[in-house]
Amino acid sequence: MSISLSADARRFASQSPAISVCRDLVYAPERKSLNRLDVYSPRSGNLHPVLIFLHGGKFSFGDKISSAFDKPAAFTSRGFVFVSVDYRLSPAVKYPTHVQDVAESVSWVHKNIQRYGGDPNRLFVMGHSAGAQLAGLVATDEQFLAKHGLDLSCIKGAILLDGGTYNLAATAKSSSRHDLLISVFGKDPSIWWQASPIKHIGKSKNIPPFLIVYVPNRVDAAAQSLAFHNALRSAGIHSTLISTKGKTHATLNEDIGLPRDKPTEAIFEFLGKTYRN
Repeated sequence: MSISLSADARRFASQSPAISVCRDLVYAPERKSLNRLDVYSPRSGNLHPVLIFLHGGKFSFGDKISSAFDKPAAFTSRGFVFVSVDYRLSPAVKYPTHVQDVAESVSWVHKNIQRYGGDPNRLFVMGHSAGAQLAGLVATDEQFLAKHGLDLSCIKGAILLDGGTYNLAATAKSSSRHDLLISVFGKDPSIWWQASPIKHIGKSKNIPPFLIVYVPNRVDAAAQSLAFHNALRSAGIHSTLISTKGKTHATLNEDIGLPRDKPTEAIFEFLGKTYRN
């Protein structure tokens, strides 16, 4: 069922007269085959808010198309430009390459999205699983955007979908994830902490509002989501935490954009409140 939904969504997005699709736009010219993104835009109007989506896949697999599902159709129908990003994957690369790519994609979008109908002053990031860690990191650790002349204020909101690596020191305690941790982040615990979004939460940094969504039966993701949410609120940063009863790690992502999907409704409520403020 998930495969047919994904295929149907891609066919709809490419064929609908209401959507303009530009695929495989290169955001890092020196790596044309590796760093590309797809832009889905409403055909009418301009200066639409923009959602940048980061796929999951344990930092080692996944891509901008197979994880999109119904999102392009859903977000463009609500007046958003939807951008789906590919970034380099492990084991070919390690931290911080993944988040450096993400920051470069945000910079490209900020510079170029107006020609695709988007508003560079209303950029949001959303990620699932590993993509949630990357969205959280690019929205809290200012060093990555700073290399492109941007600060955290260029991101107006961040949506994290069932991430389990907001605190990599905590992740390291799980034997089932230890090999993954080393393959992506290496063996140095100081690097694990540096790569943890929770480390970089602080006041007066222009960190944007967050919506954090998790699947309750994934104990590690639930604990890390709660801890990250509490850290944000302790720093005076707006954060909303939502538990998605009845979802799995996979279906949470697959169902975003479907009618009457509760997490989808929460996402659009968050976005509406955030970009209108």
